[in-house]
Order: sequence, then structure tokens, then C-alpha cells
Amino acid sequence: MKTRLLYFFIASVCLSSCLKDDSIYDDKDETIRINVTDTRLIQTRAYLYDSYDDILAGQDFSLDAYLTEDKSQYLNDVWVYYFLGNWRFRDVVNDGNLIDYYWPNGSKVNFLAHIPRDLSKSIVNPQNLHCGNDGVTFSCTLPSVINDRTSDEREIENSREEFIYAARLNRGKEDGPVHLRFVHPFAAVRFRLMQSHRDLMINHIKFSDISTSGVFSDENDTYEPYQAGESGQPYLTYEDWKPEGESGEMQINLSKIVPDDVNYHSAIGGPYLVMPQSLENVQLSVNYSWDKYQDKESAKFSIFTDKVTAWQPGMIYTYYLDLGDNREEILFRVEVEEWIPGEEGEYENSFDVN
Repeated sequence: MKTRLLYFFIASVCLSSCLKDDSIYDDKDETIRINVTDTRLIQTRAYLYDSYDDILAGQDFSLDAYLTEDKSQYLNDVWVYYFLGNWRFRDVVNDGNLIDYYWPNGSKVNFLAHIPRDLSKSIVNPQNLHCGNDGVTFSCTLPSVINDRTSDEREIENSREEFIYAARLNRGKEDGPVHLRFVHPFAAVRFRLMQSHRDLMINHIKFSDISTSGVFSDENDTYEPYQAGESGQPYLTYEDWKPEGESGEMQINLSKIVPDDVNYHSAIGGPYLVMPQSLENVQLSVNYSWDKYQDKESAKFSIFTDKVTAWQPGMIYTYYLDLGDNREEILFRVEVEEWIPGEEGEYENSFDVN
């Protein structure tokens, strides 16, 4: 009899234990689930990430979560990984094993994700990256000198390290999966050679009166579809950025000769990430030389035009440099090309500079 009671007790404990474990995994409403949508990403592009497929190629991103009530951090630098058709959490400490995270009881949560996961070499200050009820804020400082003279220098330049983020505000377990949509807060510029005479050396290209540091503040929920007259967030603009400090310079060192290093209609340099900003006071100049002795700098000129009045987040601006075709007179012309969100084509405008 005692033996039967002992077996019954053991079986009861095992059964209750199994039911308890199963209930944890069956309660799907408690588990935080992550989805990533690409609707906005395709419409705002800057450099590395053009589409959802680019995010899948990287297969991971970092996710933080903050409690809505007191803004305390609930999840810190959680590793989100694409596994068998779903975005899953991985354990950073224990060999990257899959792990589940759960909603806090009775609390709303703000979520903030970013790529790349490691921001130690990024232009974004990870200490000031935060997501609260008032939106996303972070600060950045761009390099004032960019070296793009060799392939090795190009590889190590942090100015080309793209940063994209996604946020979701005031979410609870009753709202279902957390839908994240990554966006580009930076703009990018690049240079191409329209034409030039042989043996011309392009030493460097320089922007003057440019903001190279600032604070980004997006006070809206950027992850609802936007239509005129309805709720949601339209495209980010340069007005989401507040410059810090006085205007400075950004010099791009190139040391590339025509046509050995740069042929006609080919890329000179870029894309380089830049702070979105008004171009009203920004000027561009090119330092060039030929026959290894003469060293000249073109007159500074404004890049402000009626069609391109500002560098907007998530866009690439291509500047075509026409340096003339004779050694006596250097003609300098720029054609500015802008990619417009929601449009298939591109447009250009050109102007001559004395």
C-alpha cells in the first residue's frame, strides 16, 4: 500500500510539474514577440540598408525597452536574431542560445531597436540613445576630416557606418506583437566626376559652414502608416535635428588622379554620412593640382538651390563635379542629384560657378 501511495505521489508531482512548465510556453500572450516591417525602410534609404533583405542579411539587431510609467530600463541591449522565419531573442551571455522575454505585469513599454548592434565605433553616442514617451533622442558627432585616399582608409572610416533605428511607443501585451520599422535619421553625400583634363589630381573636397554635431529628437510615433489628414508620422526632415555648437568644416582627403584613379563619370568618393540640415550657408570647394606643381583651390560656392534646399534624412545627394577640359581655365560646375521618397525617378539641376 505504501509503495502504491509513493508511486501515486511521484506521478502527481511529475504531472503537476509538467503542467506548470507547459503553461509557461502555452501562454503566448505573455511572450514578447518581434516583427520587422520594411514599408518605410524602402522609402527612405541612405547607404547600406535599402530594403528588408539587407536587414535579413545581417540577421540581428539590438533592442532596448523602457517602462512607460517611470522610464526605467526593462530590457538592455537584447540580441534579436532572425531564426527559421521569425525574429527571436538570443542570450548574449550563454553562447547565443534562444531565449524568451516576457511582458511586465500591468505596464506599458517603449521599445527602441538599432543597427548596428555594437555602437562603440558608431557616430552615434550610445550613452545618449534613449526612447521615452516623448520619442527617440540621441546625439552624434561626425568626423571633421575623412580619409578616403586608399581602400584601407575607406574601410576604417566610421563616417560611412550606417545607423538606422526603430521604435515602438506605449505597447502592452494586449497589443500583440511589437512591429518595428527601421528608418534612416542621417543623410548621405557622394561625388562623381563629370569631366576633367588628364593628370589632374583631386587633393580634397571640403564643405564649409556645415554642422557636424547635433541632437536628434523624433517626438512622433514613426511606425504607423502615414496619410494626409490621418494619424501617423510623415517622412523625417532635417528639422528633427538640432545642431550643436558653431558651424565648422568637413574635409574629405582623396589624392586621386585622372584618369588613373578616377575616370570620367565615375565615383570620386562617398557615400559619406552627413547631418541633415539647411544648406543656406553651406559652401563647397575643391583643392586640385596638375603637373605636380600648381596647387589651386576653386572659389567657394553655395550648394543651396531651389530644388535642394536641405539635406534630408534617408536621402543620398550626388554632386557631379565638372572640372573642365583644359589647363588654362578650370570650369567648375556641379550637378546635384536627389533621390525622392515615393518616386521612381531622379531629377538633376545644374548651375555654373564663376
